[in-house]
Amino acid sequence: MKYKVVSKRSREVYNGFRTRIVNSLDEALKQFDYRVATSRLGEPINQAIDKLSQSLKSAKEVCVVFGSADRGLHRIVEDLGLDYNSLFDITVNTVPEQGVKTIRTEEALAYTLAVLNLAARM
Repeated sequence: MKYKVVSKRSREVYNGFRTRIVNSLDEALKQFDYRVATSRLGEPINQAIDKLSQSLKSAKEVCVVFGSADRGLHRIVEDLGLDYNSLFDITVNTVPEQGVKTIRTEEALAYTLAVLNLAARM
C-alpha cells in the first residue's frame, strides 16, 4: 500500500473540523456564503436535498450550525436577540422522524456531514 502526506488545507481528504470561539454569532456567519442551520424543526432532508445540492455546488465557503442539548438553534438565536431568517440560508432536519426530542451533537454532526457529502455530489 502506498501512503502520502496530505496537508490539512488539502481538499483531497477530510482532515477533521475546526472550532473557534467567536464574540458574535452573526459576525461569525458573515464570512460564509452559504449557511446551513440544523434543527428537528427544519425542512426534512428528503424534501430539501435538491435545493441543498445545488447550493452546496455553487458555494465557496459553507458553515453548518448546530444547537445544543438543552437549547435548539431557534432558541439560541432568539436568546441572542438575532433574526433567525437573516442568519441562515436553509434549515434542514437531517434526521427526520428521529423519535427523540434531541440528538447528541456528535451524532448530529456525523449524520449531517454524511448527508451534506451526498448532497454535494448529486
